[in-house]
Amino acid sequence: MVCENGSDMIWNPTSTLESTNDFIWGGKHVIYIMVNTQGISENSEGSPRYDSCQWIYNNLISYEENEEAIIHLKNVWTSAMWCAIPIQNPEFNFLDCDVKIIFRVATPYHQGKGEFEINNPIDNNFPVFKFSTHGLKAETSN
Repeated sequence: MVCENGSDMIWNPTSTLESTNDFIWGGKHVIYIMVNTQGISENSEGSPRYDSCQWIYNNLISYEENEEAIIHLKNVWTSAMWCAIPIQNPEFNFLDCDVKIIFRVATPYHQGKGEFEINNPIDNNFPVFKFSTHGLKAETSN
């Protein structure tokens, strides 16, 4: 959405959710978390470790140039793990807080094998996630 900062190449979502004819979703500043899928299956076309999104770009361009080669599109979306659509809270200045969300996940939804395997795993090298909200509570308009 151009009118909602959606084409300025800056991460600056707005607070607008929808218009009368369309979903706006804050300008659609979508956050995608991708996974390294190489070495997890027989698919040698899997997503590599972080490469500044060059592999994703190459696959999407290949699909755009030849829509019949849908495997390129499938390759990209097979590596998508999480997706978030952030919306700005209009009661606060943009990014005026100290909240950080950090994802540090080796191989979610897959058993760690080879270089992803750890010694003495908790759950047979399947992903284990831990977090705590102890001492935190929501405060209205803060």
